[in-house]
Amino acid sequence: MAVNPTPPDRTPKFEPGTAWLSGLIVTTLTTGVVIMSASVVAAVLIAFGMAFALAAALGFFR
Repeated sequence: MAVNPTPPDRTPKFEPGTAWLSGLIVTTLTTGVVIMSASVVAAVLIAFGMAFALAAALGFFR
């Protein structure tokens, strides 16, 4: 009867020092999404403000 060799260790290797890079990437992407969302909200508010000011000005000069 043949002896079965021990199977190789296939557990993923964690290299210390690389976790900060993935954290930095996630933080950067999250910050970008927050800034873009804030920009969209600000643009919509400015557009409504301009529309209101135009409507008020047209109503005022009539």
